Amino acid sequence: MSVDTVSAKPTTATEGGVEKRTRRGLKLGRVDCKGKIMDVTDPDPTPKIHNSEEEGSRIPRFAFNYTRYNLESFSSECNHTHWVDVDALRLLAWDLMNTRKGDKGDKGYTAILDEIKAGTATAAGVTELGDNGIVSRRMTITYTETDSKGEALRTGPVYQFFFELKEGRKGDKGQITPVPNGKQFLREFMSVPVGNARKLGCRLYSYINSKESAAITSHVWTM
Repeated sequence: MSVDTVSAKPTTATEGGVEKRTRRGLKLGRVDCKGKIMDVTDPDPTPKIHNSEEEGSRIPRFAFNYTRYNLESFSSECNHTHWVDVDALRLLAWDLMNTRKGDKGDKGYTAILDEIKAGTATAAGVTELGDNGIVSRRMTITYTETDSKGEALRTGPVYQFFFELKEGRKGDKGQITPVPNGKQFLREFMSVPVGNARKLGCRLYSYINSKESAAITSHVWTM
């Protein structure tokens, strides 16, 4: 894994009613697993203190950019981005660093991260739902030791990253939830070996702490 700046300009293409997009930002880490790549990027790497009372201030968030590509032509077949707030990313990084498994159940372990984000269909690149459509994005990360038959994985334990993009609807309290039996625009997963996941966790945890320390130092000197 490397840390560098994604210099390519954002591009779009349409596949099955979903626009495939790439985003720029500071690349914090990459996992490459046989035809599938996941980059974690910071779209705004400038160190600054988040103030929730400041008008227009937004909680820092980071992008998990997933790509599935053809192993022969190396052309991209699927692109998807899921956004994670800084506090959720810090907790995830800690869990990956320490190989947290989740709670053991009859069907394996519970997810160490299971979150839903929502927004307009157009912002997600979905064209089928029209200008007023809503989508639900979901990312889950689960520690797995066995395959579907209950046998130990040959590669050893992995963390499975699942990405879903579905038709959403607004609830009575303003929350966005997936529509039961609604349209599903994307369902992808990639299995990341525990060793690689731990390296990614260390990279992310170190970066978040360093960025916040730099923000505090800068704030003190400008007071």
